[in-house]
Amino acid sequence: MAEQQMDFNVQVPSECQAGVWANFAAVSHSPYEFTLDFVRLSFSGPQAGHGVVVSRVNMSPLFVDQLIEALKENQARWLQQQVEQVDKTPNEEE
Repeated sequence: MAEQQMDFNVQVPSECQAGVWANFAAVSHSPYEFTLDFVRLSFSGPQAGHGVVVSRVNMSPLFVDQLIEALKENQARWLQQQVEQVDKTPNEEE
């Protein structure tokens, strides 16, 4: 049986539109779910090595597989765009 394509209408609440910055993630799991803690971690100054969880997301193992696939696809497109951008840059040595 073929999968049906679904269109989603996703709303982003105004308080979430700015997003959050994370530069570290911790992953844990149980037999039934995965938990991703997104962390803003300080690497310098008096707070070096300290961080704060800016978002915690719990998800099913099935969704983890779907998320990994979506990240791989998006990273591949992003990398291709970077290559194309470098190819368009004039050669400074000429």
